[in-house]
Amino acid sequence: MSRSFRLRAAGAVAAVGAAAALAAAPALAHAPIKTLTPESGATASTSLRYVRASFKEGIVSAALSVKRGSTTVSTGAPAFNERRTALRERLRSGLTAGRYTARLRWVSDDGHVQTKTWSFRLR
Repeated sequence: MSRSFRLRAAGAVAAVGAAAALAAAPALAHAPIKTLTPESGATASTSLRYVRASFKEGIVSAALSVKRGSTTVSTGAPAFNERRTALRERLRSGLTAGRYTARLRWVSDDGHVQTKTWSFRLR
């Protein structure tokens, strides 16, 4: 193998590695979910008052809605902690037993919009 071929091959490997690192860099800036309460598939009491989400880093904004079928049962006014790493959405009173679906949409510091949908039961 010639020296020139080895240098070109090493350069190609370095270029591919650099491109992969640059492509992965924006993904590292997204704010991943740390916890959801209630968790996906969980069963909670009909006295549940809040659905909560926490993140591994701060977020810019978020919306969290909870529905039973096509009826929205959340108030539409999420409350954030000071560091914007957690939010809670108040639920309306008088909820009945059944399956509920939560839909979370948030914006990370890098401007990336993410969504998460999960279901839980009340009994």
